[in-house]
Amino acid sequence: MCGNDLLCRAIANGLLIILSAGLLLNSNAENNLESETVLRTVLMEQATEDTQSLPDSLKQYSAVIESTVDFERVKANLLTEEEKAKSIEIAGTINVYERANNVYQMNELMLEENGAISVEIYSYPGHFSFRRSVSDKYIRSDYSEGEGVLSEDGLIGVKEFSPEHAKQMSDQILDKLNLPFSFEWYETEAYIPTEETYLTIGFYVVDYRITLDGIPVEMKYASSFNRNHGEPEYTPANMYGVRVKVFQDGVYEILCEWFDLEQGPREINQMISAKEAWVIAEELLNDRKYVVQNDVNFEAEDVNSVEFGYVVTTDNKKQKYVIVPCWNFLVSRTIGLIYKGIRINAENGEIISVSW
Repeated sequence: MCGNDLLCRAIANGLLIILSAGLLLNSNAENNLESETVLRTVLMEQATEDTQSLPDSLKQYSAVIESTVDFERVKANLLTEEEKAKSIEIAGTINVYERANNVYQMNELMLEENGAISVEIYSYPGHFSFRRSVSDKYIRSDYSEGEGVLSEDGLIGVKEFSPEHAKQMSDQILDKLNLPFSFEWYETEAYIPTEETYLTIGFYVVDYRITLDGIPVEMKYASSFNRNHGEPEYTPANMYGVRVKVFQDGVYEILCEWFDLEQGPREINQMISAKEAWVIAEELLNDRKYVVQNDVNFEAEDVNSVEFGYVVTTDNKKQKYVIVPCWNFLVSRTIGLIYKGIRINAENGEIISVSW
């Protein structure tokens, strides 16, 4: 038995374990202590049967970057007829730093109006981005900071339209693009204007995660891996999946990063439990030497959620990406902050990364 109804339901219902709002640390000191105690108990009570809802056999994948979006389909579904007629297409190359500075063929489309770029599209293997400029009537004439501020509860605040409507518009566009990977909706966040922002209207950001065998791939990396300032080498991208920015009259930005699987994944028939992984993570976070050397700015007591999923790491000797099953112990973000956390390889207990 897992000893926690919320956790049991999460395990029974699928492959992602999230200790949700009831276990998140609150600002009130008394609630902090109570929530922390509950969390520690839940984490340590998880036994190897926690993985019973997972497939009988997990896999470790090797990945290459080969596939691209259908550029003609992209143009047909994202551009107006007038934009198609006025835009300029450029075929060239791009050096991608995260992929050891390898060179890829790139398709680019740009539309310039009144001395500024109003539409731009970039496409190369493993990457696709689209951006349309917001109308001048929604932009302040004086200098302001940022586009919008993340709503305190993540959703409420955009007066013009609902998060459900934003997700519906986003889903409809993505369905038409036929992206070369499987994905699922992850979260929708609302950004609202203030007197300091240069936009006068709110918008939503809708995120989708890549899935493998129905298991989500960790989406937000941020500082998960230290970037090498010497020779370029393979490092994970800042995110994997799809991020869509939606205003009341449509989709204005799309960003996609993905990978392609090689044939013949390696079967993993035994994995460590969340409890065993947490012992490893906690020991590392309590190692002051490691914390100082790696500039980790959170402690074991700050961890307030755990997820199981795939995570992208790299094999620089073979110049490829490796996707492994992983326990992610996270400091769930507060408003405006990115996930912090420590990721433990679910097969062998090795440290994959620490993000902050």
